[in-house]
Amino acid sequence: MLFGSIQTPIADDFVKWYNDGLINHGRRMTDMAIGVFEGTTFASIPIGIKMPGIHWRMTDSFSPRSAEICAGLIRATDNGSVFNGHGYLRTLDRLIERRLRSHVLLHFTCLEMTDAAPNDPSASLAESLVAWVGLAAHKLGINVKGENALAESVGTDLGWKQIDAAIRNYYYSGITILRVNNINSGLGKERYWRLIADMKGYSIGGDNSN
Repeated sequence: MLFGSIQTPIADDFVKWYNDGLINHGRRMTDMAIGVFEGTTFASIPIGIKMPGIHWRMTDSFSPRSAEICAGLIRATDNGSVFNGHGYLRTLDRLIERRLRSHVLLHFTCLEMTDAAPNDPSASLAESLVAWVGLAAHKLGINVKGENALAESVGTDLGWKQIDAAIRNYYYSGITILRVNNINSGLGKERYWRLIADMKGYSIGGDNSN
């Protein structure tokens, strides 16, 4: 879909319908999951909703943010302001209703990635997207956790630096690591255990009395 075509009234109506359809589907699945566990020993365990990080084509001069729009994550008319989470505030507000925010948490991806260079053909703003979603979730009182998009990223200092920044600056309260074998040894293992220690408030090998 060409970006210019998204701006037409017919295309705008379609994008709104598609966005609403995905939101309504997510709400139905959430209610169904909560209903399945209601009255069981698992009822107190939070239900997770995973949102994909469509971070490419975001700064493309011909079709900015068209990948997110065509994926139904945001509306074409809601994508440009810090005040609406660059489109995600509205989506999250409707996806995870206020009545469910103590029992439902959001999972988001690509925490280890950086924004692409200006001349990069991917036109990615992965790091910015992580920030937008984290801040929008926090503003709405939604607990948000993350994961890395690429398994090999947890073998690099840069990847862990980005993960640390997301947790410290953008309200991510936890992380799932893909894949577990990448944190069994070497840098991945060392940084993973350091992250756990930081989140628990103690130092590995030090005085843990606090």
